[in-house]
Amino acid sequence: MKETMMYCHKLKTTKYNSSFGEFYYADFFHIPWATKQHDKTLPILRVTVRELKNGEKSIYWGWWDNKENQFIFVQPARFILGACFEYGIDAEVKRGSGKDHNVAIDELEELNPKDVKL
Repeated sequence: MKETMMYCHKLKTTKYNSSFGEFYYADFFHIPWATKQHDKTLPILRVTVRELKNGEKSIYWGWWDNKENQFIFVQPARFILGACFEYGIDAEVKRGSGKDHNVAIDELEELNPKDVKL
């Protein structure tokens, strides 16, 4: 199973993105200070991004990078993930650089942003 440890924020939805549910995860990075750069006041979550198990459902999509052997981009919709690629997801898959996966986000730990140094 493909999985990667990352850091992100947990944000409340608004009337503009209420289709995501009550909250959504955003600002995914491999180091906590990069997540903190998006909002210095919000708690930072350490999470596992992983492929879905049989029967699971998720709105999140991640890009598995074949060179790095880890998820490098995670977004709350596949079309948003597609914006990460100049020629789209399908062209990158065809090139063999990686693959898009429907992923689950498992919360591991909450970090106080004051404890994360920039």
